Amino acid sequence: MEFLKTSGVNVEDKILMNGFSASGKFVTRFTLMHPEMVQAVAAGGVNAILTLPLESLDGERIRYPVGVSDLANLTGKVFDFPQYARVPHFVFMGSLDINDQVQIKYAPETFDIQDIELIYNLIGEKMMPDRWMKTQIIFSQLGCNRVSFKTYEGVDHRYVSEIIDDLINFFTANTQYE
Repeated sequence: MEFLKTSGVNVEDKILMNGFSASGKFVTRFTLMHPEMVQAVAAGGVNAILTLPLESLDGERIRYPVGVSDLANLTGKVFDFPQYARVPHFVFMGSLDINDQVQIKYAPETFDIQDIELIYNLIGEKMMPDRWMKTQIIFSQLGCNRVSFKTYEGVDHRYVSEIIDDLINFFTANTQYE
């Protein structure tokens, strides 16, 4: 952003991010690593799990990209939970979404087998609704009250007009720059 500013382009200090499926994973992970840069983030079709802003769950250490226990080693930057928790998130899934990349047959393209087994054991093997509901419970227990989840009934792995309307409303409500 500094390059744009020094080039005379008027840009805000924080960005809005939106992604679906693999790009949904990207925008949520970017927000996890750089919460100070993100005004608001929306992501859909995320395999019913976000990277958890936790170092451990139920006594199990959870490394990136499942959790953040080793994030400082990977990025050289300590995870900033308070800043992350301030970023509004809108995360959504279709109730009929079966595009589950958290499966052994996709390893190591999406997750290492060790991480898939950890997800299965701690969060759930069945993507919808089990893993989706457990992810929501974890974020609620953490007090992440700026993270909202929505399930679109009868929708598979795609955008529909209701999702687009909700995205417009979400970003409109969250463009009040500090």
